[in-house]
Amino acid sequence: MPPMTAEGALALLDLARQARWTFPSSSGRPVARETPPWAEALLAARGRMAEAAQVLARCDAVELAARAWRTWILARDFDAGREFLRPILAAAPLSKWRALALYGDALFAFWQGAHAEARARCEAALADAQTSGDPEALALAHLAVARAAVTDGDASLATTHARESRRHAVALPEPFRQAPLHMHAQARLLAAQHAETPSAQAADLNEAAALFTESLDLNRRIGDTGMVAVELHNLGFVQARRGDADAAERHFEECARLGDNTDSVSRAFLALYRATVAFVRGDRDRARTSFDFSEATFRESGQNPAAEAEFAWLRESLAEGW
Repeated sequence: MPPMTAEGALALLDLARQARWTFPSSSGRPVARETPPWAEALLAARGRMAEAAQVLARCDAVELAARAWRTWILARDFDAGREFLRPILAAAPLSKWRALALYGDALFAFWQGAHAEARARCEAALADAQTSGDPEALALAHLAVARAAVTDGDASLATTHARESRRHAVALPEPFRQAPLHMHAQARLLAAQHAETPSAQAADLNEAAALFTESLDLNRRIGDTGMVAVELHNLGFVQARRGDADAAERHFEECARLGDNTDSVSRAFLALYRATVAFVRGDRDRARTSFDFSEATFRESGQNPAAEAEFAWLRESLAEGW
């Protein structure tokens, strides 16, 4: 392969400037189901991105990083994404581009389970964003801090930064509001899980339900079917915690219709949904049977359920009564 030239590096930067990420604040897939041609081209070129960054001026290299890091999210290659960003961030001058690239590195670290590193990158991104005053950098940096706070179990800090993220995202296209709104809802659900009184828990659950409903509506509008399913799942459990079995069942049934329900993990979730609804309706025997099946199926699949808090709540409720 010939060495990277200045012309080649600038061509890759120009390609990155063409990127229009469908879901720019999402921690998941950043484009819709059909990958656009420019994203396919970035995927094909990611092996030479690091070479291009070495050839480019420092300010151009960090812009490349800020615009292109989602390519590695799309490829689900978090280790390589961090390797790409590391030398660029080490030499990058303070700018909105560095803040955006730091947000990307925080997200890679989050997916790696390196939560201390993710938190440090979040804080660095926020410091740069506050200096730059750029709305996109501020929205994403506050989002990153909120995500880290949810991971740490700090509902108050998560709520504060999610609200700030939403405030800055108002100036941006609607898809930027997706993750900040979801994180705000998660923060209020976390608050409900740790509420000290029944009245405080009820208030937090009411707020979480309203925010998850708003998020569901937003994701329907922007066409993120994956997040539609996520918010239906979340709403089902929020309504169950509120004691509304019918509403929980409606959300769970719609969520199930969006999947193929043929693999073991999907069957485990369906059983968990049935257990939850049965429990809220007072059918403890059916709830226990479905819950045990769900737990055993997850264990046999070798995967940790993405609903650990819901499992813990239902397990404790079945053990202690409700």
